Formats: sequence, structure tokens, C-alpha cells
Amino acid sequence: MAYRSEPVDPAISPRHLMGAALRHWREVVCQTGLRPVAEKAWVDASNLAKWERGERLVPGDAVGRLDTVLGANGFLVALHGVVMALEHAATGAPGSKVGHAEEMDVVRRQLLTALAALGGTAALPVEGLENLRLLVEGNIGSPRVEDWEEIAQEHAHALISRSVPEVIGDLALDVLAVQRLKQAAPTAAAPEWALVNAQMTWLLALSLNLAGLARESRRWWITARRAAEETGDPRRIALVTGYEAMQMLYEQRPMSTIVERAENALALARRTPCAGVAEALAVCAQARVLQGDSAGARAALDEQADVFERLPEATKSDKLSVVGWPETRLLHTRSFVATHAGHADAPQAQREALQAYPTGHIRPIAQIRLHEALSAVRRGDIAEGIDRARNVIAALAEHDRSPFIRRTATSVLEAVPETEVTRPAVVEYRELLTVPMPPKQGV
Repeated sequence: MAYRSEPVDPAISPRHLMGAALRHWREVVCQTGLRPVAEKAWVDASNLAKWERGERLVPGDAVGRLDTVLGANGFLVALHGVVMALEHAATGAPGSKVGHAEEMDVVRRQLLTALAALGGTAALPVEGLENLRLLVEGNIGSPRVEDWEEIAQEHAHALISRSVPEVIGDLALDVLAVQRLKQAAPTAAAPEWALVNAQMTWLLALSLNLAGLARESRRWWITARRAAEETGDPRRIALVTGYEAMQMLYEQRPMSTIVERAENALALARRTPCAGVAEALAVCAQARVLQGDSAGARAALDEQADVFERLPEATKSDKLSVVGWPETRLLHTRSFVATHAGHADAPQAQREALQAYPTGHIRPIAQIRLHEALSAVRRGDIAEGIDRARNVIAALAEHDRSPFIRRTATSVLEAVPETEVTRPAVVEYRELLTVPMPPKQGV
């Protein structure tokens, strides 16, 4: 099958040179289409098309993944470095006081020194980063909101493809940058910058939650809600509110508060099909089954299925970022409800969810595996269930053991009958989770 598109003239600009190289490696060397490469490299296919056409310069983190997927053996990474230098040289403002080799070297050394000293701390190389920002701004001129929309989209992909602690550092710096750019933007551009700000703050709140920083994430959810309200878009507000309600569910906050927050999201969006409404209905279904209301949970599932069918195709087809709401999330909710309700169709719901997830979605796949373990324990196969759960947790890197994973893993432990809690395998699993022994009845 031929994959030849319109040729890209590498002589137009440095970024066109980069785009021509990307297209050559994809179409001529690898002979493959945009979407397969985009999925393997964890980038958005529309962004990849823009990079190839020279409309945007491919980000540094994405070019490394593309180089690997396309088997370029470092050529694309090296070319990207050259292109970045050419871009800066071509766009440098006449008479600018920044951008000289000596000043660049100072900034480079500031960054390297600070980053080398980071170790396990949460400190950031603020001075070097600020000087770098000033240097870059002096070279490239006024920022464009569409560039930051693309950055936000890349962060949404990174929350699936990278470790969450790495993403938090990048997100925090970009949220700071957006605040400054938003303040300096002309009044006419304020609504566009408000949308970018809402997206970035929502992603930061979500990433802090995934990292297990509950106290910090709660504060950022408040900020994210206010940022969403600034946009005046009910669907944006519902998105933040719905996802916050899901976090509250796994933190075991008061059930009445959780349900109220989810229903508030539904009311804000007037149940219009969007990701926020679909997520809020997932919260309602899960909360109700945990309350023992199987009929209510089933009703929420039915409404969620109807909403899903009417979601925009772009939302349903996006499996590579946290912004999308693909079928995997629908099947995940069904697996949760069937598992906790003890339905006979729980094994089938679990299988369907597992089959739908791409292999790179480590955390949600682990949750479904834990659903399987919980079902085994509840039907009396304690040894099998605990062994399954232990294998799931042991296989995860520490940064992948999100609060969602830990809560689901703990539910497996809580399902073990009191007469079996001293079983060696159960004790070992408890120690793996660092969960204290439950008090004996009557004590």
C-alpha cells in the first residue's frame, strides 16, 4: 500500500526541513500511515500531520519517541537540534541583547547544575528556567495561543505515556508560563487563553491526584474549577467537576458529597453528551453499586451508554490522552459495577475491558486485573484472588501505583473473610500494600 502525500519543500524553512525528514522516514523508509506511527509514539495524529507539513515544529520529547518508532537511529533527534538552532537564528530580533552564545552557555550551565542537584527533591531550577524563558521570548517574539493549545494536548498524552512525577514538573512550569502570557494577552484573545489555562490547571490537578498527593490535588481541583468557570463553558466546568468527583470516590470521601458533586456536573452540562457528563455518570454508577443500589447503578450505566453513543467522534476515538473518553472508559465502568455487584457477567465485563485497552495503558489495565482478583476472593477462591492481586501490584513501578490502583487493591484485601486474614499469603499481600491489620470484632 502506498503512503505518499504531497511533498514538503525542505528549503522553505528549518521546520519544513524537519517535516520533510519526518515524512520521508514514515512514508519512504517505513511505508506506513500517520495514525499507526502516532499511536506508537503517543502523539496526536493531527499534530504529527502539522509537524510533517512544517506548520509546527515537533516538540523535543515527541521527536525522541518518533525517532524510536521510525527506526531513525538518532538522526531525527540530531536534526531536531540543528533545526531548533536555525529557527532561533532565523527569528532573532534585530539588536536583541539575548541569544548570544555566551549567554546561552550561562543558561545551559545554570539548568544543568540545578537539574543535577535535584536528586529526590521537589525543587526546580527556577533561576535558570526563568533566564531561559527570557532568552527564548527575546528570540521568538509574541507567543501564539494555538501553540499552547498544542502543548496542553501533549501534556494530556504524557499523562498516559510517561511517569506522572515527570509530567508534574513540566506541567507546573507551563502553568506558570500560561499565567504570565494570559495576563499580557490582548483583551480579544482572553477567551482563548482562558481555555488553555482551564485545560492546564485541570491536567495539573489530575496529575497530582494520580501521584497520590491528595492534599495538593484537592487545592488544585478548586483552582481548576474556578479556571473552568472563567471560560463560561458548562461542558468545561462539568469536565473538571466530574473528574474531581471520581477522585473523591477513590479517596472514600463522604458518599453524599461525591454523588452531589457528580450530579452537579450533570446539571451544569444539562446532560449534554460530553466527556464530563460521561465521567459523572461513571461516578454515579460506581457510587450507587458501592451503596448496594444495583438498580441505580444499572440505570446510570444505561444512561452512560446512551451518552457515549452521542459523544463527538473525536472524543470517542481518542485513546491516547486523558482528554478523550473512548469505549475503554465505558467498559471500565461496567467492569467495576459488575465486579462490586457480584454479577454473573462480571468475568465477561472484565474480559471486554481488558481486550479494549491498548497495551501501554498500564494503570487502568492493572485496575481491571484487580477486579478479577476481587471476584475470585468473593467467590471463595482466596488463594487465587490474593495471588492475582499480589502479582498485579508487584509488577507495577511505584509511580504507577496511583490512588485508584491502591484503593482497588485494598478492596481485594477487604473482601477476605475475617477467618482468613492471618493466612500467610494474605499477610504478605497486606504488607505489600502497607495496610494495617483490621481490629478484631469486640476489641
